[in-house]
Amino acid sequence: NQQGGGGLGGQIKDIRPIREKPFQVDSIDIIYAYAIEKLGFQGELKDFKINTSKDYYTLFKLVYQRLDHGKDITKIDEIATALRELSIEDQEDEIEEGGFNPDSAFFKYATTAYNLFLGGDDDYSEAAYEFDAAYDIIAKSAEVQKEVEELEKQLNEMSEDPLTVAQNENKTLRSDMNKFNAYTKHLEDKIIKLKDYIVKLDEEHKGKEIELEKIEEEKAEIQQKVDNQPISPDDVERMHKESEQITNNRNAIAAKAKELAKLQWEKGLDLEKRIADIEKLIQYYNTSLYRVGLLPSSAQYADGKDYELSLDVNADRIDKIISLDLRNYVRVQVREKFNSEYDKIQEQITLMSEEIHRLSDDNTDKEIGMLIVNFMIFLLDVLKYIFYAIDLNTLEDNKNILARQFEESEQSEIDTLTKRCTSFEQRISQLRSEGAAVYLEWKQKSQEIQIQYDHCIHEYNAVQEAAYNEFIQIKNDQLRKLQHISNVLTDLKKFSENELNE
Repeated sequence: NQQGGGGLGGQIKDIRPIREKPFQVDSIDIIYAYAIEKLGFQGELKDFKINTSKDYYTLFKLVYQRLDHGKDITKIDEIATALRELSIEDQEDEIEEGGFNPDSAFFKYATTAYNLFLGGDDDYSEAAYEFDAAYDIIAKSAEVQKEVEELEKQLNEMSEDPLTVAQNENKTLRSDMNKFNAYTKHLEDKIIKLKDYIVKLDEEHKGKEIELEKIEEEKAEIQQKVDNQPISPDDVERMHKESEQITNNRNAIAAKAKELAKLQWEKGLDLEKRIADIEKLIQYYNTSLYRVGLLPSSAQYADGKDYELSLDVNADRIDKIISLDLRNYVRVQVREKFNSEYDKIQEQITLMSEEIHRLSDDNTDKEIGMLIVNFMIFLLDVLKYIFYAIDLNTLEDNKNILARQFEESEQSEIDTLTKRCTSFEQRISQLRSEGAAVYLEWKQKSQEIQIQYDHCIHEYNAVQEAAYNEFIQIKNDQLRKLQHISNVLTDLKKFSENELNE
């Protein structure tokens, strides 16, 4: 609490680290912000870092105007005189007249220390002692005020009507009673659930015991069978060898199955490629029919018949994969149509030849030219039918080749799978000699079931004990709460009777 200090008395004059660079920077930032916001300072921050007497004089004038508005300092030499003549006597009088308070105590301490500083004295211990004593009085006054408030609160409570107090306590107890009843009901529901859970555990326990008895009987039967069939060391070694052989056979079968799957995948890719080629041929076939006037059914030469070809890869029979029979239906129909049209064209060619001979005698060049043009058109139609017939033959040959390859591939796969199934059946017949291994596996299984049963018995006992302990604890809590409520009601009854008697 002692501010400042003297030189000869061995006291520290200024405890602030004024020579440290961080302290100087922080102080400059604080002073500059205050000067800009409160004093209206127009300078820059660099004026504080490298200040001169002029900068100090300007800032001091602004600060001094805040303390004494009527005083104007015109010279730097007037600063010391202005500080000594700073009017603070009125404030001291106001402090003495207004009584003691924390703000006035601090201001009195500040003015006293300031006057000592102006007088050249650095010892502020007396003013600091008075300031500490003043704040001790403040702390004691706060404690006394707190005690007074507590006494007033007790006085107000004592001044209340006893009947009102009793009624309030009665309401509180009734509320506690309702809460206790609700909690009791909750505990009763919980007890019912625990009893149901215990019954369920009992049933599960009985079921496990029945299963264990059956397993014990099966175990005894198997043990008896094993005892009746003694196994020699040679038999054990033979069974181990057979087991290894079976494992090797299984691995070989798995490898072959993997090879078959790979082969099936490759065959599937080949089949998809061939189907794509056939679809291209069918598209070319339909396009050719459209060009020559046989598609759709309403075309010029179709005569209402549908010659369009389609492919169904999901058909159940090979002859249904192609929608039309190219050899026995389409080819016959188209040839009949071709022959008919060919005969008509031959007749027209004969007629045109006769007409040309007749017109050649009459030297009618124009009509001859027209007939030649018509003759060329008929020849083009004939060429179309010829090309179409060639395409039909090519498509029919491709279909036959594809069907033959498909049948050969399918028959080969069927033969291979038949051989694999036969070999697999032979290997299965050898697996029947694994009776001893099966017995060992069954014995291990019965041991695991016995361990699981022991674990269930342990859990059942633990749960039953925990439920019983919880039930006893709940029962004791209820008895204690009932006893407490009974005592409170008895006291309340006595208190009410005494109040009524008074």
